Amino acid sequence: MATSDTSDFYLRQAVARLGETPDRTGAVLLASAAGPWPADPALQRVKLLTDLGLDDLAEKEMEILEDEADPRDLLALKGLILCRQGEQRTGIIALREAFPALGGPYQSSVPLEILHAYYPLEHTDAIRSQAAATGLPASLIAGIIRQESAFDARATSPVGARGLMQLMPATAAEVSRKVGIPYSPSRLYSPEVSIRLGSYYFREVLDRFDGNVELALAGYNGGPNRIRRLWKEEGEDPSLDDFLENLNLDESRNYVKRIVVLADSYRQLYPELG
Repeated sequence: MATSDTSDFYLRQAVARLGETPDRTGAVLLASAAGPWPADPALQRVKLLTDLGLDDLAEKEMEILEDEADPRDLLALKGLILCRQGEQRTGIIALREAFPALGGPYQSSVPLEILHAYYPLEHTDAIRSQAAATGLPASLIAGIIRQESAFDARATSPVGARGLMQLMPATAAEVSRKVGIPYSPSRLYSPEVSIRLGSYYFREVLDRFDGNVELALAGYNGGPNRIRRLWKEEGEDPSLDDFLENLNLDESRNYVKRIVVLADSYRQLYPELG
């Protein structure tokens, strides 16, 4: 799975409880404070080569500049090249190393082009269509895809989850029957099919948790039956924050925090999602 910073998760939760919006924490992506990037004329030439798709020439230029250019800018350019070559996971990691503010409350300091690479967006029509069909925020669907597959339609996990929204074949087969579309494991690699089935399934999980997005995200990742059982074991009037913080499933606990931050970033960065 792709990584994302979670350091401002509780800040956002606290701000929400105070009746303010996450935009006021300082992570207003559309008002990026970053200037033109890169500032170094030599690296501007390198970036122009990458923009033209001349990656081999760009990489040779970067080798020549290795001892004199800002290593952060070089790493970011390598990350951009990797993302454009379809190596989103590796590219995203490089971008985060170059710009540690990514994923945090001060990522408005990051150049807009880096933000777009770090938060890629493809298949916008399919995402918006399923958002309308399921009543889910399009930014939430995009955030799930970014975390699950980094928009790599051919992604396959070690346990067999497939496609953009990383559905297990058995789950996808069941959802396909409910939706009324033909099923085969290979169809999960179709972006449209994955987004349709994944959105429908998340809507089901969300309804099981009475519309609680955080619990639904934990259920999508760790299994809805298991999360529902653990939630019930908390007794009457449990604290959601305490439950998530003490959740024994480390992956699911971090997953929830990441998706909240990712969805908020997509909402701000891509107003066309609606």
